[in-house]
Amino acid sequence: MNKFGHTIGLVAVAGLTIYANNKLGLGFNNLYLVIGVSIGSYLPDLDAEYSFIRAKIPLIPFIYSSIQETAKVSKVSNDIFKHRGALLHSWITAALFAILWLYTGFDALFGVMLGILGHHALDAPSKKGLRWFYPLKIRKKSK
Repeated sequence: MNKFGHTIGLVAVAGLTIYANNKLGLGFNNLYLVIGVSIGSYLPDLDAEYSFIRAKIPLIPFIYSSIQETAKVSKVSNDIFKHRGALLHSWITAALFAILWLYTGFDALFGVMLGILGHHALDAPSKKGLRWFYPLKIRKKSK
């Protein structure tokens, strides 16, 4: 999925989130939710060379490549750090933000979790598929 596709997904998830928040009276701050969804929609592609955020913040490629090199030296599985690997493209990432939100109550963290799940939903039907349930070897691929 490209930047345009994820931007469309961002708008859809943000719109649905605001609608649900207002309709159900959940009490979240809509601005924080939208900011969180915006970050979460692009966050899983930080490991991709074409990443929108990675291009805007030059420190990110340096940090991520350092992490990848450390993983190679320590013989950590490449499945974790490659593009669409477990670090950014599995349930683990969304769960981390859900836990942070539960602990802090900061509405933007809930939005980040929703943005990540929206991003994953858009990537899942692609040819590469997505490993939602890492470390299990289950991968749903499109034909």
